[in-house]
Formats: sequence, structure tokens, C-alpha cells
Amino acid sequence: MRIAWFSPLNPQPSGISDYSEELLPELARHAEIDVWVDPAWKGIPGDAPSFRVRPYTAASFPAGEYDQVVFHVGNDYAAHRYMLAALERHPGVVVLHDLVLMGYYAAWLDAGRRFPAFVAFLKRYYPGKAQWIDDRLAGRPPFAIWEDELALQLPMNEEVCGRATALIAHSRFVLDRLELPPALARAGIPHHGHEPRPVDRGAVRRALGVADGELLAVSAGYVTPGKRYATVLAALDELGRPGLRYLIAGSDRDGLLGRLGAAQRRQVLVRGFAPLGELEGWIAAADIGVNLRHPTMGESSGSLLRMLSSGLPTLVSDTGAFAELPDGCAVKVPVDIDERETIKAALAALAGDADFRRSLGREAAAYARETCGSGRCARLYAEFLAGLQPRPKEAP
Repeated sequence: MRIAWFSPLNPQPSGISDYSEELLPELARHAEIDVWVDPAWKGIPGDAPSFRVRPYTAASFPAGEYDQVVFHVGNDYAAHRYMLAALERHPGVVVLHDLVLMGYYAAWLDAGRRFPAFVAFLKRYYPGKAQWIDDRLAGRPPFAIWEDELALQLPMNEEVCGRATALIAHSRFVLDRLELPPALARAGIPHHGHEPRPVDRGAVRRALGVADGELLAVSAGYVTPGKRYATVLAALDELGRPGLRYLIAGSDRDGLLGRLGAAQRRQVLVRGFAPLGELEGWIAAADIGVNLRHPTMGESSGSLLRMLSSGLPTLVSDTGAFAELPDGCAVKVPVDIDERETIKAALAALAGDADFRRSLGREAAAYARETCGSGRCARLYAEFLAGLQPRPKEAP
């Protein structure tokens, strides 16, 4: 089976870059793969050990050579705009990494300066909600609607799904919320887990300034309000537990942590975007993971799978794809008025009970290994793609 795989790759800073590079060596056991990247990609095209990298242009893409064409679609406009143009020309299998693609289209329309045009675009796809859109958005200044619960009412995935010949998602939450033709083939394939790399935990902790005897909690990935940083910081303040440090690692493009005064708290460590190896070292050196998302946009989380694969006992929001985790492998935090109290109680329980941390960590690692192992996920991809109808040959 020959597969054309449309995905960003590193050094493009996208979680989907990491996703593809980690999964493809396993998938290459089942298929011959060409990865088609944005022609502006900063890497060097050519043959990697498991796949070939080729810059996409409409004129250079030999669609007829492939049994399946697979598009990995996410919210990052810079990383995905080239492939949506390709998907328009060559309908194929869509892997939907986010239920809500509002962020992609907001960037496309430059919502910060063309908000009326953005509203008009929404009405084109949701004409039955035109009055609702006016009532909710008219007269409001531009705001990050893609991080607001409103976005779940206006997911903006219709254009992409309408061009799909089959669809893959990482959770039942996403599949159940898509309006797809009944005959369209679809599959749920979990986000793959990771093989933890050997890490000198003591050296990493010393480099972070974490003293012997202190516990370290960690959150990782892009900093957004939906990751509940305001609530977590308030819970830590109220908990007031000496010896519990909290590392926040990730790009803070909108300065949220500065507005929250995170770096001014003695127990909080703030680090920006880091190379993957450094990020994995921080996760391996931690004692507790914090990976909360509300409102959820249907996303899966590579950083969460790294935490679970490392056997890190982790707090997750009890919503969206995260609610589908087995109860024994994470602490699920309801998204209700008691969220802060629940976070505080969970952190206190984990910090105070090493046996609880170990037990939860064992279950987390077993789930990541047995359900989300990269070999299993690659096999599910291969079986699903091989079972689809052959692509119709396109005219050259």
C-alpha cells in the first residue's frame, strides 16, 4: 500500500509534527509512505529512514500513484493551509485532530481586523443560526472565540469533512459530534503513546532549582485560558503546601501567565517553548501532571500521552476526549463550580500519598502502553486504510 501523508513536520512547531514523526516509523512496517509538506517548510526534503519527504505543489503531486491520501488537519493556520488547498483538489482521508477548527478559520480571515467578515463567514455555514450569531456576537469587540464555549456551537469543520472520503478521529467525543453522511467510513484511533526516554531525573530537577524532598507538578503545551491556569494557581495559593512546586512549560503567545502573575509566585516555575527532548525531561522529572482543558474543542493531547506513558499521575478535566480515559489511570476533575476545590483536594491527596501516586502512575503507563501503543495505533491505521475502497484514478 502506498500512502501520501499530508502533515507538518519539525521544525514546524506543531503537536501534529511530533505526532507524525513518532507514528510513521511504525506505520512504515505496513505501507510505503511519502510525507507531503508545505513548500515553505524549513527542513530538508528527501528520504528519512521510514518515509520520504516531498514539498507539495499542485503541479508536483502525483495523486494517481497512491492507494490512499491522508490529511492531518488541525487548528494551526500556518501549519495546515497548504494541505487544505490540496484537499480541495484531491479529496482523501481526513484525520481530524480537533473537532473545532474555528481557530484555523479565524486566522485565515484575520478576525482581529475583519470581524464583520468573520461573522459573515459563520453565517454562510450556519444560516439557521444567523440570528443567534448576531445576538451573541454583534457589537462585541474581537475576542478569541475559538477558546470560548461558543465555538462548540460553530465548529467550522464542515468544509473539511465535506471533502473527506473517510474520516479518522482520536475519540468517540469527536466522532459523535460530526455530521457525516451515513455511508462515509470512519474510525476511532487513539492518539498514540510514547516510549519514555532514559532521563537523569536528579540532574533535571537540579537544573530547574527543585530541591531534594520537594515535589514537582507539571503542565505542558501551549498556554491558553482553557488549560485552567487561573484556577490551578488559585488552588495552589489556597493549598499553601510547602515543598510543592509547579512547572508551566509552553509558549505563552498572549501573555496569560504574566497577567496571572505566575512567575511572581515562589512555588511556580515558568518555562517557554522547549525542544521535545527537554520537555520530555521535565515530564520525566515530575511527580504529578496537570493537563486540564475546559472548554474542550475536541482536541487530544500529545503532552497528556507523554505524561501517562511516563507513569505520571495526572489531573485531567472530566470532559471531551479526556472523559473517555479509564477512571483508574487519571484523576478526573469535573468542570463545575467546585473545580478549584477538586483540584486543591486532588493535589493535596497526590502530594501526601506516595503509594497513591505510584498506583495511579502504574495504571496510567499500562493504559498508554496497551491501548495507545504506537505499534497498535499504526496497525489500526493500516487496517482501516487497507479496508477502504481504492481511490479513483485521477486524470494527470
